[in-house]
This record gives sequence, C-alpha cells and structure tokens, in this order.
Amino acid sequence: MKTFYKTLLFLLLSAAVVNPVFAQHKYSQEEVQGLIENAPNAADYPQASAVILLHQKILTVHEDGSSTLDEHLLIKILKHRGKQKYGDQKRKYNAETDSIQVLRAVTYKFGGKVIAVEKKAINDITPLELTGASVYANVLEKVISFPALAPNVVMELKLRTVSKAPKEKSDRHYWGLVGFQTDDPILRKEFVLIVPKTMDATYAFLHKNVEPEETTFADRLVYNWRVEKSPQIISEPDMPPFEEIIPLLAFSSQKKWENVGAWLKGKFYKHITQGDSIRAQAQELTKAAKNRSEKIRNTFLFVAQKIRNVYLKLGLAGYEPHDADSVLANRYGDWRDKAVLLIALLKAAGIESYPAFVQTQPQKLIASVPMPKQFNAVYVAVPQKDGQWLWLNPFADYSRYPYFLGAQGNQALVLEPEKAVLKRVKQFSPDFNFSHNQMDFTLDTSGNVTTKIISKLNGFFDLRARRALKGKTPKELEQYFLETANQLGEGSTEISHKLSNLKDLVDSVVVEQTAKTPELGIVEGKMMIFHLPHVPFGFAHNPFFPSLEKRKFDFVMDSNVKVVVEGDVNYPQNYKAAFIPQAFTKKNAIGEWKIRFTDPGSGKIHYKYEYRFNKTWISLKNYSGFKQIFDAFQRPQNGLILLEKK
Repeated sequence: MKTFYKTLLFLLLSAAVVNPVFAQHKYSQEEVQGLIENAPNAADYPQASAVILLHQKILTVHEDGSSTLDEHLLIKILKHRGKQKYGDQKRKYNAETDSIQVLRAVTYKFGGKVIAVEKKAINDITPLELTGASVYANVLEKVISFPALAPNVVMELKLRTVSKAPKEKSDRHYWGLVGFQTDDPILRKEFVLIVPKTMDATYAFLHKNVEPEETTFADRLVYNWRVEKSPQIISEPDMPPFEEIIPLLAFSSQKKWENVGAWLKGKFYKHITQGDSIRAQAQELTKAAKNRSEKIRNTFLFVAQKIRNVYLKLGLAGYEPHDADSVLANRYGDWRDKAVLLIALLKAAGIESYPAFVQTQPQKLIASVPMPKQFNAVYVAVPQKDGQWLWLNPFADYSRYPYFLGAQGNQALVLEPEKAVLKRVKQFSPDFNFSHNQMDFTLDTSGNVTTKIISKLNGFFDLRARRALKGKTPKELEQYFLETANQLGEGSTEISHKLSNLKDLVDSVVVEQTAKTPELGIVEGKMMIFHLPHVPFGFAHNPFFPSLEKRKFDFVMDSNVKVVVEGDVNYPQNYKAAFIPQAFTKKNAIGEWKIRFTDPGSGKIHYKYEYRFNKTWISLKNYSGFKQIFDAFQRPQNGLILLEKK
C-alpha cells in the first residue's frame, strides 16, 4: 500500500509540472486499478457495509458565475446491505440551471471483469416528494443503478454537473458544505475548489485541523482539502447530527451576512404580491378575529393546514419563491412558497412579518462563513409590541399553535425590509413542553384493578400525540386503545376512551382511558403486591433514555421537557399500607427529579413522579452523572406498594 501511494504521489507531482491546476487532481484508470487491488476486505472493517476507496469532488467556478462539478466515486461493497445502500446512486438537480453527465459508471467484479451500467439503468425521474407539485417540475433526480453488486465487488462512478451562468451579475456566487466522514470508512476524501482570483473565498474547516493546499495558476486560485483514512461513525441513540461531529468544510464567496441577506431579500420580497385573491382571503380569515393575536393565529392556521407541504430541499430549486397569489391558487408550497404566502396574507391584514431562514437541526451556525446553504427551512418572524418575536413554522400542521420543534435556540437570518440580521429563535421552556398524566387505581380484595388515565399534553408531547394518532382511522384508533389497555397488564379490558379533536391546533391534546385488569395486584396470604404500571401512551413519555453505559458522542434530546405522573391508589378498607416508596429528590443544572408518596391511612395512597430537563445537550463529561440519576429515578422499587391485611 505504501509503495502504491509513493508511486501515485510521484505521478501526480510529475503531471503537475505539465498542468499545475487540473492534471494533479484527476485519477487515471491505472491509479483506480491500484486502489482496487490494494483495497481492504470485510475482515478489516467488520462493522462496515462498504468502504469508500475514493471520493473526489472538483468544483470549478468561472468568472461569469457558471461552474463545473466533477465527482469521482469508488466504493468496495463489503456486505449485502452495502448493495442496498449504494446500488442506486441518486443526485437531485435543477434542470433549468444544471445538467448532469455520467462520464463513467462501471462495476468491477471479483476477478477483474468490468460491467458497464446500461443506458436504460440511467434515468432522470421526478422525486417522489414532488409528485403532484407541477410548479417544481424543474427539479429532477438522476438515478444510476449499478449491476452485479455483491460483497468484494467495486463500483466506480464519474459525474460532471454543469451549472449555467446566471443572467444577473448579482447571482455570481458559490458556496457549499462538504463532509469528510460518514457511517462507512473512507480511505480518501478530497475536495478541490478552483475560483477566479477576482472572487472572494471564505472558508472554515471544523472538527479537524485540515489546511488546504493552496496554489495559483494563471488567473485561478486552487484550494485542495484532503482527509485520508476516516473511520466509520458507529451511530449511537440520541447522538448529535453528523454536521456537529464530522470533519466539515464550509466555503463561500461571501464575507458578510449583510450581503447574503441583501441578496435573499432581492429574491424574496418582490413575490409578496397583493392581488385580489390575497386580499379577499386575508379578509375572510380575519373578519371574526377579536384582536391582532387572533388575526395572526387564524392566518397561520390556514397556511399550515390548508396549503399542502412540499418537502423540497431548500435551495435545490433556487431561493426565489413563486408569487404569493400563485401559491394561494395552487394550494401547495415548499418552504419558500408557504413563507411568502403567509407574509403576504399577514401584510394584507395589516401585520408586519419577515422571512427567517433557519436550521431545524441542532447544529451551530458557522458565523465566519456566510451563506444560505447553512439553513434548511424558512420560518416567518413577527415582531411583537413588547420587543419579542413570534416565530411561525408554516409547515407546522401537526402541533398546537404556535409551537414548532426544529430550530429552537438556533440563529436565524431574518430579512427585515431595511436590513438582514441574525437573531436567536425562541426556545420553549420545559413548562410549555409538558406531559401531565393523572392515573388513578382502584384495587379490590382479589387484586383486580380499575385504572383511569387522563393525559394532558402540550408542546413537544402534543406534537408527538398528533403524529401518532392524527392519521389513524376510527378502526385503527379503536385497535390502538385496545393495545394500550393491554399494556397495563395481561388480560386487561377497555371500559372507555376519549380523544380530543386532533385537527384543532388551538387546544392541547387530551387523551382519556379507563380499563380493568384482573389480578394486577398479586395477593399472597395477608399481603398484596402492587407495582404501579407506566402510562401506556408512548407519546406521553420522554422518548430519550440514557441507555448506554458509556458513549462516544454527546447525548442530545429534541426538546427540554416536563413530565408529571400522579394520582391515587385506592385500596380495600381491610388493608393497610405496609410499604410505599421513599421520597426521591435530585436537582442539578440539567434538570430535576422528584418522587413523593403519602399514605394518610384512609384507604388511599397519593403518589407523584415529576421530572424536568432544562438542557437538551448533555456533554460526555456530564453524561455519567445524568445516567446515574435517571437510573435511580427509574428503579423498580420506586413503583412498589405492599398492602397488608389488618
């Protein structure tokens, strides 16, 4: 292997004398063959589905704003799941501005036979998420299906994406994010940026100290970033997004956020149209509103619920929305279009609001590299009289107004009319993200238990309940409640259930159920043993559990939360409480945990479990202590009640 790389380096340096920009970055078929012959085997990477032998991208930006992206990918399949993962190579693109050429697509079978991908296996299709959304017909997906893939087989793909020169000089820019690590090992990942000297180049390399090789040729600047032998990432539950842990390159032709904001405003504001249809719709939505808050709420609910969400990746079809009137007529929209419609309707109702570009994942803004590529959604920011901001997610059709899950606490680029500013998105408190569960139990002398549950949910838990139940048919809901009754104990029968209107995004979700479980209390002589069952509704629980004893990555939760489970245990008069759990209290910067049981001796035990998390990101340093408290809170004896006959 070392001999091969020395030879490869000599060839590259020799070629650089002839053509110092381009030749040094292209891999010949002889070099590819060397990589294949020296490729590792499955025994070298027992947990990997494949090994990426080479992934090279060369982005050449021209003076007129046009660009060419050359991609060279070489992957050795190690396991059958690698075939499923890499067999269909897909690239989405904007057909109005870009074209993708397949320069080479072959499979190298074990033994040396080379099989080319047939023309009929290369297709341009409409992405599934854009079906029925004809205004986005310019977005296509190039699919290359490789033949004869199996363990020990190598696939090679060379692509060239050509982007047209923009019509406007103001659109002559470039930017991007490039990751250098993934969940399969990469032997060599290389990104080359070639730009005119007249264009600015701003970049940052995160989570690893990698400096580019910088060279010049004629009127070009060349930056080459290379990372070798990147280990695979073994995923853990509740880990940070890859962008927060992998070697990551951010690059841009922009140096100031003000310039990015000014460019986006030029694309956005001219489409906040005020035609007759917009004015009529705004009047209809706000005519019954008693105040400004109700006007905003009614307008938002219309856009969130009545305008279909189209999950098109932000920026793939450009950053310029369609006219608001057109979006209203179509009754569907992506992030750009739903935001422009909401702003237009609010404006027609006399309410000022602005587009806000946000990142919905828990990842930090790379402030030193300004570019819209760091954002993946467009919210709407409404200034309030008290100086605060109301943040509206126009895609939030599964949560109570005005809650949204993604982007909390992240920096957003808000496009105000006179300026573009970075502002911190609202972070909902644990007291807003609550799950309050009243569970009352009535035991008879045989240990049969009648359970009555009332779960009141808000914020994060309200969202989870709607996602779980909103799309179910009446029959499916009936089956769901039979299953939750059975979770209380074997042989349970449901007596009744009640569910609030999940389509109503004004009120919180409330779920009620009554069930009877035979012999849930275990009678042994003079004693009766009763373990408090958990709330059977999965959406009412905190879904994030520190299950791993040790972690490699930080523990990240989607939301800070507050969960309360309390109620009464009514037991027969001829029994007394022989044992109830001891009080438990823990409090630190991360959160609070409390358990309280009281027995006044009148046939009723009152209990209360309560915990809240004030932080969503638990560092490795604090994880062990966090897990210890969590495990202590969850101990079985904390739900054990012993009753004794008098």
